[in-house]
Amino acid sequence: MKKSSQLFIRCVFLIYIACLIYILFLSSMRQARLPHLSTLADRLKLSVNLRPFKTINGYMSALRLGNINSSIVYQNIFGNLVLFLPMGILLPAIFGKFRKAYITLPLILLTIACAEFLQLIFGLGSLDIDDLILNFAGAVVGYAIFSAVYNLIYKKIKSRS
Repeated sequence: MKKSSQLFIRCVFLIYIACLIYILFLSSMRQARLPHLSTLADRLKLSVNLRPFKTINGYMSALRLGNINSSIVYQNIFGNLVLFLPMGILLPAIFGKFRKAYITLPLILLTIACAEFLQLIFGLGSLDIDDLILNFAGAVVGYAIFSAVYNLIYKKIKSRS
């Protein structure tokens, strides 16, 4: 890959990381999100969901019953899916050792888990397994996109030689 292309991708990655940090920890919607839960013990009791699909099913039930605005549901579900999709593309595009799924995907999963945990610790959100599932699914889709494009380009280059 040309140096200018590589530099561009690295700059995009840095901007993405800055946006990710802002969205996950600094945006106004995150500030004082759980002010009524002042201690970590309170947050651990009331803001942890470790049952897969509980939140997603809750959203879908509320949507079917008309008890929630559909934009809130779509924003949560699709927002969580899209949030880590770029990481699945950019990480292997920049760093050669991350072109292997068995290296990239566990690292991304660990990153998402750390973000969820930090949001809980600092009272910026809950620790929700559904967020982790959706974020990771987005990263897997991103990695699949990278992999498909990379393989197409690699095969094209190989066939020319």
